[in-house]
Amino acid sequence: LSSPTLTYGTLADVSGLSGEPEISRLEIRAQDGDTGGPVIDQSGSVAGMLLASPSGDGRVLPTDVGFIAKGATLTDFLAANGVTAATAGFAGSMTPYELSGHAADLTVLVSCWD
Repeated sequence: LSSPTLTYGTLADVSGLSGEPEISRLEIRAQDGDTGGPVIDQSGSVAGMLLASPSGDGRVLPTDVGFIAKGATLTDFLAANGVTAATAGFAGSMTPYELSGHAADLTVLVSCWD
């Protein structure tokens, strides 16, 4: 793809399935390649990073369940490693077209080859 695609979802819970405060649960049909990408809110602020679906514990989750590492968790990690993250205040809602352009400015394609 020549530009980012947006996948819309809904915040389902402000914690993980076992109450983990550092992640949130989404109702979203994300693709495997979306993992590690930013999750942005309607104002264009980064709310978190999409996590890979949990595996190995015997549970199979519905395809519309996703998890994000919360923005505060990410900024804490960056700060612990000497990186200061800029934060933004609420700037009002963006249209889908504006969000798409904003996402293009925030992201780059990362390809991994064996």
